[in-house]
Amino acid sequence: MFVLALAAGYVDAVSFFGAGVFTANMTGNTVLFAGSIAAHWWPRLPGTIGPALPLLSILAFVGAAATTAAVVGNRPSESALRRPLLLCVAFLLAASAVGWHVLPVWTIVIALSASMGVQSVVAVRLGMHGVSTTYVTGTLVSATIALFGRRVAARTRAGIADLAVWALYLLGATAGAFGEAAFGTRSLWAAALVVALCAAFF
Repeated sequence: MFVLALAAGYVDAVSFFGAGVFTANMTGNTVLFAGSIAAHWWPRLPGTIGPALPLLSILAFVGAAATTAAVVGNRPSESALRRPLLLCVAFLLAASAVGWHVLPVWTIVIALSASMGVQSVVAVRLGMHGVSTTYVTGTLVSATIALFGRRVAARTRAGIADLAVWALYLLGATAGAFGEAAFGTRSLWAAALVVALCAAFF
């Protein structure tokens, strides 16, 4: 779970600083898409990138997550599906690293968003119940409620886990920003390797 949160933050930063769109954080893409709609009537609205990439990212994320959820079903956490699904994520990340400067950017956005959709379902359905590696706002809210609500030991442990996931997402995003600045989109190889190793030992 924690390694996947690190990888998700990393990929999100590389895609945002490399293509201007999030591929793990759909809250951010919803705002970008909304801004492009508003810019249609208010052209001087700063920071808009158009509706295509945010919308494609949302659709790819949801489509991949829905497909993964249907495949996983209600299988237990030790399901044999975990490894092939994580290897699929690693493959999509590696393919994106190879194809970024060869393929149109929208294809890369679709691949990265789909990989994060698959990863999110694997983390939620096959990982720790109620903890998400890409739902950053919800993770912070859950941590706050668990840590500062009624002080029950199990709730406190859950709050610490949520807080750790958020911190690792932050760390991964920081590393992704540095990686994209230093190595460009080739830095996605690092995320692909981390997820592949996670699949091997998970």
